[in-house]
Amino acid sequence: MLLSRVVSRKASWGERVTGLVALCAVGHLRVANGLQRPVDGSCSLRNTSLAQSRKFASMPDLSFVPGIVFTTTDGLDKAKDLARVLVESKLAGCVQIKEITSVYRWDGKVHMDPEYQLIVKCDLTRYQDLEQLIKSKHTYDCPQIMAVEAVKGSHEYLEWLKKETRPEGDADETKT
Repeated sequence: MLLSRVVSRKASWGERVTGLVALCAVGHLRVANGLQRPVDGSCSLRNTSLAQSRKFASMPDLSFVPGIVFTTTDGLDKAKDLARVLVESKLAGCVQIKEITSVYRWDGKVHMDPEYQLIVKCDLTRYQDLEQLIKSKHTYDCPQIMAVEAVKGSHEYLEWLKKETRPEGDADETKT
């Protein structure tokens, strides 16, 4: 590896990719925030998450990884109940609910149904607990539960989110 630095670039299919990038000996760039790009290079950054790369990006607090989890339900009351449980359990600092239309294939047929999307702002270090709670309350056989790490956010909001998602009795709960 010749050079490492933090960059932000536009990916070929339109999403923004930000993270630690390594310039390999053959001149290819590879993003090391968990998005693997197939390249023929002499360096490897496999299984590297944004949280792991933070030590290189001056983001030292690995005990808090802000993120967003997406899930859906088939009813507004179900969405509100799930959102309330997530916030009360401190697995989410905030949950937004919006009405959407989902088009998907299930049991070999294409469906188009109204759903409610929950946008869950959370600490991804507690993802397993959050996923388990969603699954235990969900009515779908295969609920959508997808997480993305927040690359940036306002300092004030991230401090608030960190405080609101700390488990009860956590020693860091009172720190800001």
